[in-house]
Amino acid sequence: MFPQIAQRLAEQQVQAYLDYSLFVFPWWLVLGVPLFVTLLTMLAAVYPARRAARVNPMTALRYE
Repeated sequence: MFPQIAQRLAEQQVQAYLDYSLFVFPWWLVLGVPLFVTLLTMLAAVYPARRAARVNPMTALRYE
């Protein structure tokens, strides 16, 4: 839906028919970005969780 709207707006701006797509993504980008984001999210979650798992609960709860 969005590509058709964007193409219509672009055609109105240049006042010509565009016979090509405005949005073209290579296959490696379509697969690579979700994989990279998944890996980054997992690292961002696992690193603090592992650090917190090593802390003694009594030490963590003690108020100083």
